[in-house]
Amino acid sequence: MRQTGAELSGACRGQPKTRCAALRGGAPFAERMTIDQGASLGLGVQRDVPGSPGLQQQQQQQQQQQRQQQQQQQQQQVSRMRATTRDRRRSKNIQEAAPRRISSPSLRELPC
Repeated sequence: MRQTGAELSGACRGQPKTRCAALRGGAPFAERMTIDQGASLGLGVQRDVPGSPGLQQQQQQQQQQQRQQQQQQQQQQVSRMRATTRDRRRSKNIQEAAPRRISSPSLRELPC
């Protein structure tokens, strides 16, 4: 069997079998194509070989986005929790304060 560029460069090493097979089938085809042909097919210039800078950048961006989403969700949860406790405190304070206000002697003894 003829070894492809992906196998020779060690791209298949440590990869799951399906991915390796995809590389085996894809690498010679990708190597034969010129950049223009690839661009017209929408494949882009970036080769999908592990360790290529383009792929690493994409992965880093995805990880960053995931982190940001998680942080936003956590902040929303915290603010929601704070709001509910604040509301509880307010209603509790109002309930406690209401009877006291009416029963305070200074209010009762005021001349109308």
